[in-house]
Amino acid sequence: MAARQYQLFIDGQFTPSESGQTIIRNDPATGLPLSEYAAGTAHDVNRAVAAARRAFDEGDWPRMTPQERSRILYRMAQGIRAEKALLAQLESAETGKPIVNAEGDIEGTADMIEYCAGLARDLRGDAIDMGKDLYAINMREPIGVVGMIVPWNFPLAILCQKLPWALASGCTAVAKPSELTSATALEAARIFKEAGLPDGVYNVVTGYGETAGAALCAHTDVDMLTFTGSTEVGRKVLQAAASNMKKVVLELGGKSPNIVFADADLDEAVEASLFAVFYMSGQCCLAGSRLLVQSSIYDTFIEKLAARAQELRLGLPSDRATQLGPLVSQEQFHRVAHCTDMALKEGARLVTGGARITAPPFENGYFYPPTIFADVSPQMQIAHEEVFGPVLVATRFEDAAEAARIANATAYGLGAGVWTQDIDTAMKMARAIRAGTVWVNTYLSVRSELPFGGTRMSGHGRELGRAGIEEFTIVKNVQFHLGPRQGFFSA
Repeated sequence: MAARQYQLFIDGQFTPSESGQTIIRNDPATGLPLSEYAAGTAHDVNRAVAAARRAFDEGDWPRMTPQERSRILYRMAQGIRAEKALLAQLESAETGKPIVNAEGDIEGTADMIEYCAGLARDLRGDAIDMGKDLYAINMREPIGVVGMIVPWNFPLAILCQKLPWALASGCTAVAKPSELTSATALEAARIFKEAGLPDGVYNVVTGYGETAGAALCAHTDVDMLTFTGSTEVGRKVLQAAASNMKKVVLELGGKSPNIVFADADLDEAVEASLFAVFYMSGQCCLAGSRLLVQSSIYDTFIEKLAARAQELRLGLPSDRATQLGPLVSQEQFHRVAHCTDMALKEGARLVTGGARITAPPFENGYFYPPTIFADVSPQMQIAHEEVFGPVLVATRFEDAAEAARIANATAYGLGAGVWTQDIDTAMKMARAIRAGTVWVNTYLSVRSELPFGGTRMSGHGRELGRAGIEEFTIVKNVQFHLGPRQGFFSA
């Protein structure tokens, strides 16, 4: 099958890149060509930002009533649902995730846009009666043109953790999706235009981070950046944003602890621990990649976990029975293999997995099995470094105080899980763990209504929920003098 060909989307039109160069995306499961994208340049970014600037400064979108924006957002959600089969197939093929998971991602994307359709009608300011002769109001206004840099693991879902919240506030946007997984951002551009989104409000420049991404970050007509990706690249985004001191929201890496106490429902905790780290083959910033198990149940728990991990089904992404697909790229495969070798050299005990699968039909893809290391000390590098692959490291602890110390012993602070039947233990741990989200007796539950983000090297700012729309606004204070004035210089 021939690769699908895509152009940039700027000012409501699909258009070629100024350079004429393209990027070929190969299937991570088979190695065959999937898609061909325009390789956007700084010139193309300038065109896209200019379109978004016009749409914000002169266009209808920021000046529409909240009700009008809400109706368009709702039609956008309907459009995503109507093309769920196509969008899921594209994401499954490009990311390597199982088709069932991709379908869930697309449904979740539509839900996020729907939520924002309601939120658009409920953007709130406040009023402050200062007494006597002064009354003030605080208005929330859209921040302006937003640059959005999106990773490859959840291409449309992460784009739509940002875009509909920005649109609901009245902002315009330029998106730079990953060069590995750009298809759904471009298909969404077509769907959103058909839903009535005005030209220039949403623009897409495909290309490499070093060219298109860097130009977007440094552009002085961009008022805000929102970036999801590695901590290393997040540092570069912050440095580039200094060009005009633009606001930056960062959702970065993680090494999230999943903590199992002896009183937990062990069978449920085993299943959840597998899901926490092996969903999307571990290529998830929130992956529960550090398993902390209380000493009295440690050996039993690891034995059960390893047995269930070996039952997970690796397969081609298009197979509806597949639970783990391939890693997204050769680069990512090499990283996972490197981290596995590092863990072995450090003395971690390999319980299961640990080697590439090359038997047919996997010989041309980047398939890596669920891998578990036990007896990992908090001092080992593998206990601190984000692998971004299907690798779990297990550590034992004695009590809640030690569990909290180990949980906080990394530079990250994105998510954490706690498994216990004791509400006091659960609350104690939730307060002690330094993370943006703590799940108790569940994991990887991300909802449109609830804020999401990290702390420390996992980034700053929040997406989703009411906090999400407020990130895309500025607060303007307006003061009214009432009644007669005594004089400016009088006491």
